[in-house]
Amino acid sequence: MRPGIERFDGDRVVFADGSELRADAVIDASGYEPRFPFLAADLAGDLRYEHMPLAHGVAHPRVDGLFFVGAVVGQGALLPLFEAQANYIAAVLAGAAALPLHGRARLIEEESRRTAKDFGRPHVVWRDRQRYIMRLERLAGGRARGRASRARAA
Repeated sequence: MRPGIERFDGDRVVFADGSELRADAVIDASGYEPRFPFLAADLAGDLRYEHMPLAHGVAHPRVDGLFFVGAVVGQGALLPLFEAQANYIAAVLAGAAALPLHGRARLIEEESRRTAKDFGRPHVVWRDRQRYIMRLERLAGGRARGRASRARAA
């Protein structure tokens, strides 16, 4: 764990205490009130509690390579959801699954309609747990077959 992120400087992360670290990836555990002060305002402006317009619940709509794990809610245990998200992202980064930048806004709109149908409100953070895990596994080309698959049978 590190102190809060002050800014990014190329491949270096500068923390609030002045320390720096070269990083290939950043994982920010923001808790229940997601805040992204280290992202430019135009990137983080639409991301807030109960409204995370992310393609497949993980991918920023306009920035390739910017992913979020844990910005979904579903009935039951959440860790299998997060594991399925991480496995899907790993498949995208490895080139085993496609996630084109073009068309992400349409994906988000479709997912919003689906959650409105499932939950009565178009909150893009809500997911039907089983259906969401199975869809991410399918999108990952079958690579996400760890505990998330076993959780589906439970």
